[in-house]
Amino acid sequence: MQKPKRLIYLLSFFPGLGHFYLGLMNRGLQLMGIFFALFYFTTIGFNNLFVFMPIIVFYAYFDALENYRYWLQYDELKDHDVFETALFKEKKVFIGWGLIILGGYFFLDNFVMRALAQYFYLPHNFLEKLLMSFLFIFIGYRLLRSKKEEVTNE
Repeated sequence: MQKPKRLIYLLSFFPGLGHFYLGLMNRGLQLMGIFFALFYFTTIGFNNLFVFMPIIVFYAYFDALENYRYWLQYDELKDHDVFETALFKEKKVFIGWGLIILGGYFFLDNFVMRALAQYFYLPHNFLEKLLMSFLFIFIGYRLLRSKKEEVTNE
């Protein structure tokens, strides 16, 4: 039975719903969970995470359409995870440090800066840009160092 093409286009605008319609329950649930987690964090004050919401929406939209095209061509679908679990096992130290840095940044941004603002004049944008600059430098350093280690191991 062929699924209506218009319905796929409409349901795919909401992350995960198009995947549910295609029968890809794991993938749809993961995309929907990521979207609602980002929505939750942006509503409780982590507004910087809003940047990732359109990325999730468009990724889910085009992924559902690609899966629909694959299903039309081969008449089968495989429900794969959005993120491979091997990625988390191989890069767990990097992901852990990234989460610690992100949590520290949000802690400084939402609690420490507001507490210090009562006693001192601190330009909010200055510290935010400073922290993001150091974060980018750190991530770049880690990526370059890991690439150098891969080259020396070969």
